[in-house]
Amino acid sequence: MEFFIENIGLFVLAIGSMLFLIWPWISKQMNAVSEAEPLEIVRVINKGKTLIVDMRPEDEFGQGHLLGSKNIPDKGLSERIKEIEKYKTKTVILVSSNNSRAVNAFMLLRKNGFESIIILRGGVNAWQQANLPMEKTI
Repeated sequence: MEFFIENIGLFVLAIGSMLFLIWPWISKQMNAVSEAEPLEIVRVINKGKTLIVDMRPEDEFGQGHLLGSKNIPDKGLSERIKEIEKYKTKTVILVSSNNSRAVNAFMLLRKNGFESIIILRGGVNAWQQANLPMEKTI
């Protein structure tokens, strides 16, 4: 007990550091963020009734994106959410190059009443590594 009292600062620092490191995982679990690998995403798309939202900047989107995806950069999602409201009861697939951006978009869509949202785990890079088809806009 004496050791604990003498080193309380170190214990508080250790616990604080641990919480800081695991907070992203805890937040993800609390908000039930759904992620799927590329092949799982293909199965969802094949079932139909999906919207693929590519959240990358327009120039990256133009260089290659998932077939049939809609480009809404993450910074403009809150302003353009009305464009996709008709998909609230369908599955929305979020594609990004950075999953933290996708998680933020997930939270925004969930807050606005979207029922089924899935993040492409690994983003476009994972899609390309799985040798899945992409299209380019000229």
